[in-house]
Formats: sequence, structure tokens, C-alpha cells
Amino acid sequence: MKKTKTIFPPLVFMMFILVMCFSAAAQPTIAWMHSYGGSGYDDQSDIQSTIDGGYIMAGTSTSNDGDVTANHGAQDCWIVKLNTQGNIDWQKSYGGTLGDNVTSIRQTMEGGYIFAGYSNSYDGDVLGHIGGQDYWIVKLSASGAIEWQKTLGGAGSDRAFAIQQTFDGGYIVAGISNSTNGNVTGNHGGNDYWLVRLDQAGNMKWQKSYGGSQTDEAYSVEQTIDGGFIIGGYSLSNNGDITSPHGGYDVWIIKTDTAGTITWQKSYGGLNTDNSQSAGQTSDNGYIIGAYTMSSDNDVTLNYGSYDFWIAKLNTSGTISWQKTFGGTSYDIVKSLKQTDDGGYIIAGYTGSNNHDVTINYGSNDYWVVKLDDAGNKAWQKSYGGTGNDAANTILQAEDDGFIVGGSSYSNDIDVSGNHGYSDFWIVKLSPVVGLNTIAGMNDYISVFPNPCNTEATITYTLKENSYVKLNICDITGKEIVSLANEFQMTGTHNLDFNASKLANGLYFFNFKTNHSVVTGKFTVSR
Repeated sequence: MKKTKTIFPPLVFMMFILVMCFSAAAQPTIAWMHSYGGSGYDDQSDIQSTIDGGYIMAGTSTSNDGDVTANHGAQDCWIVKLNTQGNIDWQKSYGGTLGDNVTSIRQTMEGGYIFAGYSNSYDGDVLGHIGGQDYWIVKLSASGAIEWQKTLGGAGSDRAFAIQQTFDGGYIVAGISNSTNGNVTGNHGGNDYWLVRLDQAGNMKWQKSYGGSQTDEAYSVEQTIDGGFIIGGYSLSNNGDITSPHGGYDVWIIKTDTAGTITWQKSYGGLNTDNSQSAGQTSDNGYIIGAYTMSSDNDVTLNYGSYDFWIAKLNTSGTISWQKTFGGTSYDIVKSLKQTDDGGYIIAGYTGSNNHDVTINYGSNDYWVVKLDDAGNKAWQKSYGGTGNDAANTILQAEDDGFIVGGSSYSNDIDVSGNHGYSDFWIVKLSPVVGLNTIAGMNDYISVFPNPCNTEATITYTLKENSYVKLNICDITGKEIVSLANEFQMTGTHNLDFNASKLANGLYFFNFKTNHSVVTGKFTVSR
């Protein structure tokens, strides 16, 4: 295909290239990344956006050096507040002399934080230990001071894996319990889903056990628009609350009313192992399940080998609308799934594969991020990590429409730098990807390297047909910065080198038109 060199007036040229840099990369690149921890074992479990544009992250640490201070003994809950660029605002260790784990954290309505996990301790910050492992729920101020804490459970093992603030200002907590005393009633045998409703001060309003005589484990909970709850996990049982098992471990989803009474429950999967650690309500009031599967029958139509990502879209009554499998011949484990602003979905987990849907593996496990459209079709996928073991646990959409991926890393090469020793929290900020909306059959192609833009980059775009090109760009006040009169461009591939160093940092909005496509969106200049 013929290649031409395109020349624009200096200001227009620079703005045109910058817009293209942010408008259509096939995959996101790393905008920034940070390793956090010390010389011990630091295992990240959750990260969430905060109202100041930063992030709050949580995990478990055995370190008492590097970024980590005031370890209480054994392993502590480690909470870290980050600013918008991932730098530490504050960090604190919470726990006692035995093992303490945090699995889920959220910012609360008044600007503080709530975290959930489980504890073996009976001293230090942990008060009221009941026996074995207890749910440990801790309310923090905006600066990380403990406002109150609660231990919940019985003499057995009680482990909380998800917490969310409810519409009334209280909290809902989901996890697993095999206790039959203390705060726990109604155990069906072995591990059950254990759902606990708390008021705003952390006092228990009610609790429910769900399951059968075998192992049933809940890993996610979300309040639904009707005030009830959607709970996700997996079940090995074939009795009790479970009515239609497929065989082996099934994904088991429960929908309850606001009092925790089951509205409906369904098992999903095949004859092999199927496990969900992420389930939530979608914008159409249906539900989405993020799971991993070894099955290739019943609800699951495809398996590449070992565990695969398995995504199932449900309607309001829990019937599968569509389901998709992604992965390779090694293990591919889903840990987090969120609906995105465009109606699609973003998925994060880890992969040991290097074939089929997975195009690269750097060694051992890598973070694996997959973007889907609203019908479950793959828009892009990307692996991130180094030659060590890297496992993502959480993903969320950032304010700039990029993504934040949180997890743990043993690596210190390729994408990963700054490792403090052993495993660290590893947080990756991905650049935004603004899609090119094209008329069917035209499919003009645009790519840029590197992306995000700093001072120098090269953009390559291909026009399938001769076209006029028009560009309008506004700043955040709506003031038009530049309007480019129609410029005729020939069919073919165009390479453009540019210097964007004179463009000020900030947020911009653009509208780029050809005869065949329109791209509208926002982009950020940041150095």
C-alpha cells in the first residue's frame, strides 16, 4: 500500500496527532505503575477509587520495612491511600500478633473507609475474638484512624471476602463460615455462604447461611437496585438451598430480597470445576458473572484447556443471555469484572497461557486484562508483568476512562520495577483507549506508538477510501482551540512524526470526522 507523508500547519498538526494518540490504540499501554511493600510477603487484594481522584488499596503484609511500618506480628492488614499518580498519601498496618487478612475495602459515604477480612488474633487492634478465624470488619476515618471494629463468627472458620455500604448507610458482608455457634446460625454443613447485614455503627441487623451439606463459598456481594442483594461464589452441594447442580463445583448465584430471603438461586457451569469470584448487576438490571471454568458442557460451550475465563450475562431472572470463554491451554483465572461506561465489560485476572486468546506470556503468571463489548465480543486483551509470578485481583475504570489494575507481583523486570523483595503490591494504571466508530465496511485504521504521548510519537493511520478530514478541539471550558478546514486525504497509509512538547498538560475534548467515521472523546496531556 502506498505510504505518504502528511503535513499540517504547526499548531493544527500537533493537535491532530495528539488527538489521534488518544483516540484509537488497539490496546492500552501502561501510563504509570508502582510496586509497594517491604522485604516480606505483601499480597494485594483490593483497590478502589476515592472521591479525591486517588485510590485506596488493601492487602496482607508480613513486612516491617520499605513502605510498611508498625507491623503487629505475623501478617497484618495493610491499607494504603494513594494520590492520582499512585504515590502514597498514607499507609497503616492493622491487626494483632497472629494472622490478619483484609480482602475488601470501600470508601464510605462520609469520606472514611470500611474494610473486611478475617483474623486469628485476639490482641492489638483486634477486640472480641470469638474463635478460630473470625470475620473482622474495621471502620476507618479519612486519615486511617480506627473508628470501630467488629469480630463476627463462631468457633469454626469464618472468612469475609466482600463488603459494600448499603443504601441506608449500613453494610453488607459476604464470605464463608463452617461455624454453628456464636453469631452464626443455620449452617447446612461444611462451608456455607454467610451473609451479614450491619447497621451504620457495625451492629448486626441479621445474618443468613446459604448452602448444602458440602462446600459452598461466597466471594462477592452487591446491593441491587431493588434493595436486595446478588451473591456470587461456587458450590459443591446438591441439596439444601441448591436445587439444580450440574456436577462438581458449580458457579452458584443467589438473588435475595432486602431481608436476605432467597428470591432465586441458580447453578451455572458444567460437569467439571466452575468458580465465580465476581458477580454484579448490569445497567439493564440483569447480571454479569465473571468466572473461571474447566468445563466444556452444559452451560459452557468451549474450553481451551485447564481453567479458562468464563463470562455469562444473565437476564433479570437469572437466565443466561450469552456466555463466552477466553483463554489458552494453561490456566486462566478471572478475579474481577466490571461493567464499563460504554456498556461493555473489563476483566482482570491472571494467566499462564501463551496461545489462543493470550498473545504473550512473560513467564509464570501474568496479569491478563480483557475488554469486551456489550455483547461479550473481545475488543482487546493484554498481558502485563515480568518473568516472576504476577496475579491481578482487581480492576476498575479510572476517571480518564483508562483502567487501574491491582494485584501482586514477584517480578522485577519487563513491565515491573521497584520490587522491594519477595512479593509486592503492584498497581498498574492503563491509558485510556478511545474507540474508532466506523460505518460498516469502511474500518479506517489508526494506531500510535508510544501511547500515551509525551514529547515524541509516530501515528499511523490507514484510510480505506479517499476522504476529507475535519478536526475540532475544545478545552475543558468548552472553548474551541482549533478548527481544521476540510483537508483532502488519499486512500492509503500515512505516517506522521510529531513533537507535542509545547502542548500544556490538561484535559481536552475532540471531534474528528472523515467521510466514513466519526471519533468523539476526551484525552489528557500529562508529563
